[in-house]
Amino acid sequence: MAHAPLSFDERLRRAQHALESAVGVDRLHAMVVYASELQTREPERAVEMVDDALRRLDAGPGTAVQSARRAHAVGIRTRARASGVYQRAARYDDALALAESALQDATDADDHHSAALCLRTKGEVCYVRDEVRAALSYFEQALAHARRSTLDGATVLVTSLLNDVGRANFMLSNYAEAEEFFWQASDRAHESGELQTEGTCQMNIGNVRSQLGDYEGSLEYYQRSLRLQRRLGEEFRIALSLYNLAFVHSKMGDDATCLQLCRDALATDCELRGTQHYPQLMALMGRSLFHLGDLEQAILVLQEAIESHREIESRSGQANALCTMAEVHASRDEHELAIRLTDDALQRLDGCEEPRALAVTRLCRDRLLLGAGRAQDALADIDSLVESLRQLGDKDLYTEALKVKAEVLDANGRYADSLASYRAFRDSEREIYQVRSAARLDTLRMLHQLEASRHRESLLRDARDELERRVQERTAELQAKNDELTESIEKRAALELQLRHAQKMEAIGRLAGGVAHDFNNLLIVIQGYGENLLRDTEPDDPRHEAVQQVLAAATRAARLTSQLLAFSRQQPRRLSNVDVAELVHDLERMLRRLIGEDISLHVIASPEPCSVEADPGLLEQVIMNLAVNARDAMSEGGLLTINIDPAPKKEVASLPKGEYVRLRVSDTGEGIPEEIRSLVFDPFFTTKESGKGTGLGLSTVYGIVGRHGGEVRLSSQVGKGTTFDIYLRRATAVDEELPTGEAESAPRRVRAGATVLLVEDDDSVRALVGSTLEQAGYRVLVSRDGVEALRTVEASADGIDLVVCDVVMPRMGGPELMREVHRSHPQLRFLFTSGYPDRAASVLQIEDSGADFLQKPFLLAELERRVSELLQDR
Repeated sequence: MAHAPLSFDERLRRAQHALESAVGVDRLHAMVVYASELQTREPERAVEMVDDALRRLDAGPGTAVQSARRAHAVGIRTRARASGVYQRAARYDDALALAESALQDATDADDHHSAALCLRTKGEVCYVRDEVRAALSYFEQALAHARRSTLDGATVLVTSLLNDVGRANFMLSNYAEAEEFFWQASDRAHESGELQTEGTCQMNIGNVRSQLGDYEGSLEYYQRSLRLQRRLGEEFRIALSLYNLAFVHSKMGDDATCLQLCRDALATDCELRGTQHYPQLMALMGRSLFHLGDLEQAILVLQEAIESHREIESRSGQANALCTMAEVHASRDEHELAIRLTDDALQRLDGCEEPRALAVTRLCRDRLLLGAGRAQDALADIDSLVESLRQLGDKDLYTEALKVKAEVLDANGRYADSLASYRAFRDSEREIYQVRSAARLDTLRMLHQLEASRHRESLLRDARDELERRVQERTAELQAKNDELTESIEKRAALELQLRHAQKMEAIGRLAGGVAHDFNNLLIVIQGYGENLLRDTEPDDPRHEAVQQVLAAATRAARLTSQLLAFSRQQPRRLSNVDVAELVHDLERMLRRLIGEDISLHVIASPEPCSVEADPGLLEQVIMNLAVNARDAMSEGGLLTINIDPAPKKEVASLPKGEYVRLRVSDTGEGIPEEIRSLVFDPFFTTKESGKGTGLGLSTVYGIVGRHGGEVRLSSQVGKGTTFDIYLRRATAVDEELPTGEAESAPRRVRAGATVLLVEDDDSVRALVGSTLEQAGYRVLVSRDGVEALRTVEASADGIDLVVCDVVMPRMGGPELMREVHRSHPQLRFLFTSGYPDRAASVLQIEDSGADFLQKPFLLAELERRVSELLQDR
């Protein structure tokens, strides 16, 4: 059943959609398919796309999801189609080389479709180079392969190749065979709704009719072709149809109409230049200008035709234009120049397989020799020329040659022979008239039968289409419901997966935060007593170094708990407006030292402001962790690229509404296999060797970015590299720069007799901190929780100067204790300590709370300094 024809723009849109949705080697094939459609409109860009696709294909585009066998098969089809693009771009040597290599692979793989495309490319190159017999052989082989193809598009390819076989037969003057193939192709194209191919076939049938002298019939077919091309809006094909109409009008002696049609063709499609049809059009224009008497313009146009034919390596075209130019010069009595031009034409035709082109050139030369008074020279060639044309079967040229022969014989004084030749000319002319009349009747009869047949087909097609329409409507309804249900199920499954992942990460985060808190209390004790031991031992004491090792291990453990807190989103933040590009620039020197000399660092920052509201220290930690991860993935060197720019709106459509900054960190390392990509943000997951990583680097990144209200996205290709995209909400305004304070003065002495209330539920921590503060000269009161501490405050009246308090405790926590105490003692200062810093953050934000915060684990020296500062400020 015939389908509605697709316009050029629709075909191009579909090809572009296929390109955008394809991946791997399929994307390279889609690039070439898109380029073959685009070539009509943007030939240079099309060839560039094909060059790029072939470079990538040679580099090995296969992915983990594509088997080597399938990638090889798609690669064959890609090269086969690319050879056709090169051929149409006149890159004939490249086209032949590519077609030959792809043909061998296609033959080995029994890929008949690709083999047909390759053979067609070789045939087209031979056709343009006037090697018509070779072209016919390739077209026939391609047709045989195409008939065996089962791929989509095989029907269209068979139709096109039937037309190609007809073209080659036409050039070899096998007009009956040519017309038969053209009609086969036209009928198939009409049945399948291929209006463009049908229009081309109708045009070629017109060419046959024209060659047989049935000019009125050829006009009929050319007009039909033009109407079909205008329905499609194909400017190039319209221009080609106008050229053919111009050719027939030239044959009919209507040079003014011919010239106007040529100009219309050039105006219709400026991209006609650079194709094999352009020099033919220029040659036809030159002949019309010559017949209309505009000799100077005719010479200029013919020179353009000769040069254009030379560029596409068409020797017959060059000879034809040279003969026309020779006639122009002969009309100006420049006979010797004219004869030299025909000699040049004959030399260019040496070895050419187009007997008709050779005969036309010889006939032109004999006619010019006769006009130059060199009838004896013409006589030496005319007899063999007439015999060649008789064998060739070209009735028009044969008749014209008989007339020239009669004139040559007459000029040489052989009057009886001249009369006999003239009579033969008249007989042949009469026979041509009879043949043309019969051909015209055949054409009219064929057109009538064609219209009647198509009317019947139209009625049947309408009935069939109505039934098909009803079936399609019902099928579409069912398909829509099915698609809707499928989409709903898929969305639900995706949401459930996201929810489970979020719940898992939240649970792990709570667990990590709890572990970190308890671990921090242990570290305080380890570090505290370690500091005391270190002070009590001399450097030469063997225990001194052992204690140093204990403290170093405790420091590493503290960093580990800090990473756990970052993942669990419980690490304290100091938010400010941060210019991400400036932050990366400040880190650049450190990053270069971190990644090593064998890895190049490339930072690309957008000129637009890219400020975010974030903790600069935590953001630095994100960048450093990603850089370390990239370094470890590029053990043999590579490129680390950091891009900072405003996030495209389509990339953040799923995030809460607003503007975002995108921080992209890309490497050229080994990539992350698809099966473990969902695990990389899990804490303690690592693919590194034992001892080379904690597995917390990316989980820390995940936690910090999530706590800032952002999102991390990962894309990776094994063997190509990995990209992390971080999206952070763009700052709406830039904070005013805080005034710089005075330089920090040296710690002041402890105020004698100060009383400190220590509230801590952990016995070990309470004992350590209490003894430390007492050794520092303070009077220390201790409580196990908030309830006990509240009683102590009430009993001590105004005797307490500072409360050092844990945040999370049984019965009553630190923040609640502070609120109760401030009701009666609003000036009493609090120093909170906790492994859960986020729980103290809300308290610290209360105005005039008088509270400060010290993150666990802390060094005892830091505790002493902070207590001293708070008491001095009191």
